[in-house]
Amino acid sequence: MLETISETFLDGLIDRIAQRLFGLLLPRLEASLKVQPRWLSLESAAAYIDKTIPGMRHTVKEHLVELPFSKFGGAPRIDREDIDRLGLNLKGR
Repeated sequence: MLETISETFLDGLIDRIAQRLFGLLLPRLEASLKVQPRWLSLESAAAYIDKTIPGMRHTVKEHLVELPFSKFGGAPRIDREDIDRLGLNLKGR
């Protein structure tokens, strides 16, 4: 009898732990599965490298050769790979 009670208690505890973990991990998993855009708006590029928008404008002007932009629908877009490359080049200086 005691064994059945312990088993029932443990099963319930395991279910509650699993539900809690699922609730915590599901939003993170969903976020990681979203499409990561390659071409970023100025605002997204600034957030990507933790800069303000004016700071990102300055960076684009300062590194126009290494960090060119293209216009899609009239809005400037910056290639995320160019941002990564520039960061690695600046790190190596």
